[in-house]
Order: sequence, then structure tokens, then C-alpha cells
Amino acid sequence: PPSTGEGAGGWGSTPPSTGERAGGWGLWLLPLLATATVLLVERFQLPPVYERRMTEEGIRGVSIPVHIVYDNQFHLLGWDSISPIIPADQPVPLQLYWRDTVPGGPDYRIQPDLIGDVGETWNAFPVPMPAYYPPPSSRTWPVGGYATTGYHIYPLLGTPPGVYTVMLTVFDSETLLPYTAYQDGRALGPEIVLGQVLLTRPSAPLSLAALGVPEMGPTPSWGPIRLLRGSVREQGGRPGDPLHLELYWEALETPGEDYRMKVWVDGPGGREWERPLTRADFPTLQWQEGDRWLGLHTLRLPPGLESGEHGLWLQLCRREGDECRMLGELALLGGMRIEAPARFWAVPPLRVQVDALLGGEVTLVGASWEPEEDTLQAGSPLTVTLVWRGEREMESSYRVFLHLLGPGGVLVAQSDGEPAGWSRPTTGWLPGEVIVDERVLILPSELPPGEYQLMVGMYRYGGPRLTTSDGNDAVLLGVLVAQD
Repeated sequence: PPSTGEGAGGWGSTPPSTGERAGGWGLWLLPLLATATVLLVERFQLPPVYERRMTEEGIRGVSIPVHIVYDNQFHLLGWDSISPIIPADQPVPLQLYWRDTVPGGPDYRIQPDLIGDVGETWNAFPVPMPAYYPPPSSRTWPVGGYATTGYHIYPLLGTPPGVYTVMLTVFDSETLLPYTAYQDGRALGPEIVLGQVLLTRPSAPLSLAALGVPEMGPTPSWGPIRLLRGSVREQGGRPGDPLHLELYWEALETPGEDYRMKVWVDGPGGREWERPLTRADFPTLQWQEGDRWLGLHTLRLPPGLESGEHGLWLQLCRREGDECRMLGELALLGGMRIEAPARFWAVPPLRVQVDALLGGEVTLVGASWEPEEDTLQAGSPLTVTLVWRGEREMESSYRVFLHLLGPGGVLVAQSDGEPAGWSRPTTGWLPGEVIVDERVLILPSELPPGEYQLMVGMYRYGGPRLTTSDGNDAVLLGVLVAQD
């Protein structure tokens, strides 16, 4: 299991005292045993329960020491350097050091991932190293000590060569909601970068048996390239929803040209996309005969897609200057049932109208709230209805934040997430469409008297907030008052 250590020994294991071995040859043997234990720990990455490494500043001997805090109690103290170059069929080792300062708090889930050049996740769930399995609940860690968790991050079969980012996210094990990381009081977001690794060609060829593909299966081909297997995670959705593609390719011979693919959704409101087969920095010109590679792609269903049955199609194309000329046969990847939402174009009555343009893409038209009074009642819900208007089609699915700030700018209550209870991603908005977004703030049971600001805005998940034309990243809806 992930090991834990304290300043004078370790949790769950205590070195024998000299008093117990006061007689005979045990006195001179103790230093040798201690030295051997430390050597074993460092050589085989055993749980460092015998090391006195914890200091007021952190842990001694960690390659990359940091002090990042989650949930005001779960501390990341650092991690060991990540190997810079690893074959794509070998695991990426990762060792992290932690401290939990509040006993009996939430049970935290630690999730490291390999992220590609366009944000795709190229690994399955990380596998704990044998010395750290099974990982114990963070509720069992001792206050004042530290813990180390070790993982093997296995790339997916067929992961193409390239530079990948090792990203870390911490979740609540019960709700699966991610925590925001803070360093020196500054919010870093829900994900932090631990390092990068260059994955090279695998040490052994990828077999068809490993992919579950028959040797002579009827698969579509285009000259030197054939599609071994293609799948779409979703069988249906709404305009603006993500569409995840997993495609396995094989080079029947060494390609002498740059092949790409075109994917499209048919029917009313459909759209076409052009993409590389795998990574943009690993074109088919770099492939060799016998190569088998995975391509991961996330598309967004077009916002104007109408309700009904639609097909998702694929065809290869070959670059000829600025044009990608279509080749060979079509391949049907699958069908899907689309449910388009009801759309509204008129603005409902508002208590406050602000008409704030955010990022040049979306306008916060205004808001209303219940109760309608400008006074706050401790322990009561405050329901805020935001009204948005899309100004153009958006490629990013933005999230809304609604914050109630108390005296001194302290965050008192908040509601974050995609608009309309996650049912209307901004990637599904049409220009001029009006979106009604109802949110509920639960006020704390104790609310000191004073003025409270109701602030709202939008942000890209893991990225910056959208700003107004004057550079503000939040819009003031109104000032409410809590009385004695």
C-alpha cells in the first residue's frame, strides 16, 4: 500500500529499540541492519517507513518538491522526476508524496493521466506499483506524517510516438468531482502538469491478436493503409455533445504520401471534419510497413444538427497542395439518434439587464433571482436565473460560475458547471439563440451581516475565464445584504 512516514520512524512499522537488543551481538548489528534497510528502500522503491525525511519545509530527497493544496487539507509535497524517454508499450513510472492534515476528511482519489497533443487521454486507469497495492484510504493516513503513492501509467495499445504530458487530477471518491489545486493561495485549476515524456516506437510490434482483430477480416483499405477497427463511444446525443472516435490503422506497406481522413455526420445540419489519422506530428509519411497505430479523436456534434437518425462516415484523403483529395470507398462507423433541444430566441423578463459580451462569443443578457428581495437569509436557498445569448458558433464548451462573495471578497456560495444543468453545452448554441440557465446557491447557516456581491462569468475547463471588452473576468449582477 502507499506508505506513510513520520519524523521519527513510520506508520504501521516501528524499528526495534536498542533496549530490546541490549545484550550480545545485537548492538553492533543494528547499524548494519539500518543501513541495509535504507539501501533496500532506495534500490527497490519499498515503502520508506524507516526514513526520517519529513521536515517543516517538506520531504528531503524528493526530486521535485512542491506545496500544492487540495480542499484545504490534502497536500501534494512533490514527486520524483519522470523518465524523459520510454517506449510506447512500456509503463511510465510515477511516484508522488502526500500529506493529509485533517483526520477523517473526504476520501481522495488520485488520477494521473497521459495527455496528447490535442488533449486526448492516452492511457487506461493507472495501475498501482506492486509495492503500493492496494492503496489504502487517505482517511487512514496519520496526521503529521506523509504518504507516497506509486503508479505505472500504461499507454493504450498502439499509442503513436510523440511527447505526452503527465497530468494529475484529485477527485472526491464519492462524488467524483475534481478539486481545484492551490499553490501559495493561487488557484492552479483542477489539473496540474507533472512533466512530459517522449514515447518512442514500441519495443515489440503490436499483434492483431492483442487488438482482437482477425488476420483476414473484411476491413476497408485505401492503398497502403487499412482500417483495422473503428468505434464510436456514443450511440446518440444532442447538438454540441462530444463524439469520441477510436480508430486502429495498419500500414500494409510503407506509405509514401501524407494520408488524412474526412469524417462527417450526414443528414440535416450535418458537418464534415478533416483530421490526421493519429497525431498531427506523426503523419503517415513517418509510418513503416507493418505499423499498427491508434487514433483518438473527439469531435463535437454540430449545433444545427436536427433530431433523427444520423450516420457517421469516414473516408481517407490524400494531400495535394491545399486540397485533400478523397480516395476509395466509404466506411460507415456507426449510426446515432440525435435529440435536438427546443430553441428560444426571445429574452424573458429580467430583474437585472447587463448585456455583457464575454470573449466575443456569448452575451450575458441579464438575470433574475428568488426571493426577489435584496436581503439574504442564512441557511436559505437563493435561486438565480441567468439568461445568455450565443453570438456565434463556439468550439469550446464553456462552464458558468456563479459566486456569492462576502465582505472582503470571501467566497460564500457558488454554483459551477455547464449551462442549464449540463444539458446545453455552449458548443450546441446557434447564433442569436437565448439560453435560460437556472442555478441554486445554498447559503451557509451562519451569514455575518454585511454586503454580498453576486458575480457571474464563464471559463474554459482547466483554462482562463472569458473577459469583457474592458478586461473584467466577472460580471456584477447585484449587491445583496445580510442583516443581523
